[in-house]
Amino acid sequence: MRRSIYIIIGLAALFACKREDPLAPFRDESKFVIPQTGSNITVMTYNIFGASGNTNLDSVATVINAAKPDFVMIQEVDSCTPRSGRNIHQAKVLAEKTGMKYCYQVAWDRGKDVADIPDEKNRGGGFGDAVLSKYEFIDSVKVKIGPDPAVGGQDRAVVFIKVRIEDKDLWVGTAHLDHVANDANRIYQAKAIKPILESLDAPFVFGGDFNDEPGSKTIEIMSQYTTFAYRSATQYTFPSNMFPHYDKQLLDYVTYYPRDSFIERGYNVLHTVKASDHMPVVAVLNMDY
Repeated sequence: MRRSIYIIIGLAALFACKREDPLAPFRDESKFVIPQTGSNITVMTYNIFGASGNTNLDSVATVINAAKPDFVMIQEVDSCTPRSGRNIHQAKVLAEKTGMKYCYQVAWDRGKDVADIPDEKNRGGGFGDAVLSKYEFIDSVKVKIGPDPAVGGQDRAVVFIKVRIEDKDLWVGTAHLDHVANDANRIYQAKAIKPILESLDAPFVFGGDFNDEPGSKTIEIMSQYTTFAYRSATQYTFPSNMFPHYDKQLLDYVTYYPRDSFIERGYNVLHTVKASDHMPVVAVLNMDY
């Protein structure tokens, strides 16, 4: 009986340790034999569900601060909108709550194409994407990419920052691709992103909500010009336990380029998170250049 109690206590301690480690990564053990030659960076991508007001922003900031990333690529970010607060610039607030710097790009005007704000005088504010960084950035690239002209729809944003870490230049950026069932806009946007990435003058890490699953045409196109870090198509990122009744999907990714400039040290999806309808992805990359 006493032995059984010890076993139970031991197992409980083991599971407790696992719960306390939000970065417990899905690792490629073969890469641990490669000696580390540069800095490790921890990056997170997180669709924050157009977080509404300070309460949800507190929850999002708590998730970010627990993971301690160097960079956060965030999507669905409001700036001074009627729904989230005329005086609330979410990227700025999150930067303050996490002690990071931010770079923001509006994708479209909140209200212009949204039926729930029919009154002209209440329209306004921005909806877009941002990058948070623990490092000062020395340059940035901010671009809008439209929908397929043959299909129509909303503009999307691509935003990158450039930082210098131990004399190495690095670009970190994000995008949020079209969400509708028809993949024509995602395919169009995936192709439009390629020349933006090719214009960058240093290695890059790129992540976001690409709104398509492994094996899709969208991901196939993007795989031609950037390396995806996920290890399994079952590393689902949507929905979080906020909406457990939806079908599980892998929609959020971390990628990098060139392949030989980075060594993957860890990769994980943070589960049981109620701050958003998406779960954040965290990757640890060794800058091997």
